[in-house]
Amino acid sequence: MTMTRPCFDQASALRGCPACDSRGTRLAGPRPSAPRSPQGGIMAHSVRLAAALALTLPPIAHAQGRQLLPPQPSARSISQSVQVESTQLQVQIKDGIASCKVKMLLRNDSQQQAEKILLLPIPKGASADGLEMLVNGQPTKSEVLSGSKARSIYEDIVRRRRDPALLEYVSQSTLRLRVFPIPARGKQEVSLRYRLLLRESGGLYAFEYPTRALEAGQFSMDIAIETKQGLKNIYSPIQGWDIARKDEHHARASFECKGRPVKDPIIYYSLDDRDFGLGLLTYRPKGKQGYFLLMLSPKREWENEEELKKSVTFVLDTSGSMQGAKIEQAKKAMSFFLRSLKPQDRFNIVPFATEARPFAAAPVDVSPNKVQEALAFASGIDARGGTNIHEALTFALKSQQKSEHVPIVVFLTDGLPTVGLSQVDEILRDCRKANASQARVFVFGVGHDVNTKLLDSLSRDFRGERDYVRPGENLELKLGALFEKIAYPVLSDCRIECDKVQLSQMAPKALPDLFRGSRIVVAGRYSGSGPAAIRLQGLVNKQKASYVFDALFPEQASEDDFVATIWAQRRVGGLLEAIRLNGQSPELIAEIQRLGKEYGIVTPYTSHLIVEEKERVARRFQAGGQPRVILPTGSASDDRLREELRRVGHANPDAAPQRGLGFSGADKESPQEPARQAKQKLAGLNSKSQGKAAVDQSIDTGRLAFLSSLSQKRRDKLWSTQRVAGRVLHFVAGIWVDSRYRPEHENKLEKIEAFSEAYFALLRAQPELGKLFAFSTSIVTIVGERAIQIIPAKPAVSGASDK
Repeated sequence: MTMTRPCFDQASALRGCPACDSRGTRLAGPRPSAPRSPQGGIMAHSVRLAAALALTLPPIAHAQGRQLLPPQPSARSISQSVQVESTQLQVQIKDGIASCKVKMLLRNDSQQQAEKILLLPIPKGASADGLEMLVNGQPTKSEVLSGSKARSIYEDIVRRRRDPALLEYVSQSTLRLRVFPIPARGKQEVSLRYRLLLRESGGLYAFEYPTRALEAGQFSMDIAIETKQGLKNIYSPIQGWDIARKDEHHARASFECKGRPVKDPIIYYSLDDRDFGLGLLTYRPKGKQGYFLLMLSPKREWENEEELKKSVTFVLDTSGSMQGAKIEQAKKAMSFFLRSLKPQDRFNIVPFATEARPFAAAPVDVSPNKVQEALAFASGIDARGGTNIHEALTFALKSQQKSEHVPIVVFLTDGLPTVGLSQVDEILRDCRKANASQARVFVFGVGHDVNTKLLDSLSRDFRGERDYVRPGENLELKLGALFEKIAYPVLSDCRIECDKVQLSQMAPKALPDLFRGSRIVVAGRYSGSGPAAIRLQGLVNKQKASYVFDALFPEQASEDDFVATIWAQRRVGGLLEAIRLNGQSPELIAEIQRLGKEYGIVTPYTSHLIVEEKERVARRFQAGGQPRVILPTGSASDDRLREELRRVGHANPDAAPQRGLGFSGADKESPQEPARQAKQKLAGLNSKSQGKAAVDQSIDTGRLAFLSSLSQKRRDKLWSTQRVAGRVLHFVAGIWVDSRYRPEHENKLEKIEAFSEAYFALLRAQPELGKLFAFSTSIVTIVGERAIQIIPAKPAVSGASDK
């Protein structure tokens, strides 16, 4: 029988000790020669010394900037005191290949030189080559670990350190780097270069940098994109990116934060030489209806003859309440508008107070003389009189003539209708009758004394947009931004159709017009699967146009699970808009409740739904016989919870107990005050149409209805409900419980200890659980027909081997 004896060199598993197998067990046979230290001593595999170290030195596990190994009895000390002070990532993407340069600054706070071993996961679906590492400008050996070898290392680290954070990357290939020496009380700069072949799906290329295991420090990314084909959609679901399109083939994106990013930074882009580009992201759990996020962008550069002609009427409130800075800023914005018109355009100005006083009876052709006349006319405008909104709007809409020009009305007011018809329903009715040309209406509300129901209904019914200028904000800047946007319309009356696959519950329902430099983002659900053709249809100079894009809607897709959350956010926003403008209805409230519970959507109007659902889950869980656990303040469970909240991006989990969130104790878990306020806000959503509260409601629901990124801001107050890996989890009695848990699951609940063999066997069989298990070691979840409870691991026995 082959004899074995334990190897106590804890670095062997990572360094590849020639005398050890993958489990760190020394194989029978001659002992290898022990290397000599620089001082001439022998670095022997001493059982007694290593055992003493195992008793006195706690294991430390980190990756991608975290310490992996305890100090060794040698001059090459792997010191716990080595920190990653900053990480800078520079990326050049050219035709689907990313050349990456990672610069890391390591700081050694100890009194002796030290070694640092880093693991950097490679993005999923990407392949790395051309690996080169420099330490102080000198080449240093490093290697790429395959997925299977990386899995073995990650599992070993997770087992030894009782830290699940690395499980998110357990199935990914990994770069392993060893840095030595890092001088005592000194710093060492490490530069790493490699190339990645980016993954492509749905017409979108994706670059993602795994950062979830980074330790604190300054983090920054700078990405330059260069393409031979036309560069169209550039998108990220993560807030904080600054994206700039230089021209049709170049773009730049940057991201930075202090400390570890909340989520792995990711950016998507699509290529298309046609006038319009389409990108598609999908998410579909097994056996369920799918979710999609569709992005449409026009090309950036258009010839003059390709641009649509437009007819713009600027309707400006000049009543007495506009006196002072407001009217002066509006006049400056009007001057910008007039000077930005193109020779093929038409325009008109309709100032109004007690009555409308138009510049012309109908929009006139742009010419140098007409623009100068209009500038002189605008300079003579002053603010006085009442507010006759009905007359001004109906005149502007009636005067728009049917032609090849795209009709646009820009309407600005700071008050309520005080002259003529003043009822919202009557004004809207007459505006619909007057709008034979199907003009788009863009509205601006200035201040709080405006009727938000009127303004929001105008922008919704006439397929425009709305914006509000709060007291103290610069009106000229906001108007200027709008005029710059609508200067170049490229496709009007946009519609999307799809064959073979059914698209439903799309948000927004009615698509806006496309302008140069803009983008339409549509979220929705889909049924069916397989290849399909998506048709973008619309009008170009009143002529029908159609663009066809090939797409693939998979039967199952788990990579981009954020797509479901963005769809649910938009869906809830649209329902809240409907309640605000049309009043409460049982059907709308029921749908908001369903979405709030299923997706954990946190808004100022739905927080109470999250709290109520958490309480229902708690009752179900305890009805199944689970004990109620009261955790003492300051316990290890508090520390565990803080770390879990860090992993999902809580803004400041360390300060949360001082803010009264109450990590411990049954009576402190639910933030009842935000829930009570949300319930009141939802009940009163249709009760106000003017004042600060009404403007706030319009801005909040409008933003929610058009969200294209994930937001963590409001979720911090409702920390006890989290959406992780497509599951909604509620914190109940110290355990994160899946919202799908029912009392009948109690009889078949399988309990698996974290970091046990059964735990890792489950992960190997269900690798998609990696993100979920990386969040916490105390979870109850549903996996297919199984109900599984992950229970915290028993404390490691002091002095025991890693195995």
